[in-house]
Amino acid sequence: MAIKSSYLFASTCSLLLSLSFLPLQIASAYAQDVVTKEATKGATKGQKVRYIPPKDIGILKISLPGIFRNPPEKCDPTIDVSCLSALVPDADLKLNPPPLTLSARPTFFFSMPQVRGRASFKLYDVDNAGKLRQIYSTTFQVDSPAGVIGYTMPVNAPELKVNKIYAWRFTLGNLYKDEFKEVRGSIQRVELSPGLSKQLENSLPLERASVYANLGIWYDSVKILAELQRENPDRKKPLPEWVDLLKSANLDQLATRPFTNMSP
Repeated sequence: MAIKSSYLFASTCSLLLSLSFLPLQIASAYAQDVVTKEATKGATKGQKVRYIPPKDIGILKISLPGIFRNPPEKCDPTIDVSCLSALVPDADLKLNPPPLTLSARPTFFFSMPQVRGRASFKLYDVDNAGKLRQIYSTTFQVDSPAGVIGYTMPVNAPELKVNKIYAWRFTLGNLYKDEFKEVRGSIQRVELSPGLSKQLENSLPLERASVYANLGIWYDSVKILAELQRENPDRKKPLPEWVDLLKSANLDQLATRPFTNMSP
């Protein structure tokens, strides 16, 4: 089914204008309403899907850069065909607070090289001192051409708790070479206020993606746009909204990468 971006954005404006003052509710001892007029003003323009990092979410601040020692170097798959990249704005864990999700078991997207081997995904609980405790680990076979994959946490994985910060690690090993590549990131689950949830019930996917991105809810926004991109008949040409979102997170070099399997 063809995706008509101009039509979708034309119908977005009225909904987004009504969302300007609706709060994003985070449930915790430190909770407070976090979405202000400033946090949503990008969405109300109805022009682009733009990621705005979450701010002042009323939680205990945690220093994330020291979570993993020797963070992996960034690479550009348009230059290095063996590059492994995570489609997250804080791949080096320097963004605080972390990108958000609404999902108990979210989807993570990675730009992969052509590979046949094994991959592993590990999830860590992060305490208030920034210390890690591994709470989930899985490995699976990978036989994939170069492109973007989506890994969704399965039902046997623990649910992310609301307002809890987690760190994750994704490792890729080549069956024919003694080498491993690794990317890391962080994530925090939040909840929408009942009012905002109601407003979004009958919204179009692109509307939700735009609202989520402007509220710092990165993982859900990128999943929606990834699904729309996969449904696009002209897959060789990325949707402008997909490009806009990745560009807003300094990931525009990944925007033209083809999609392979949505989940290993």
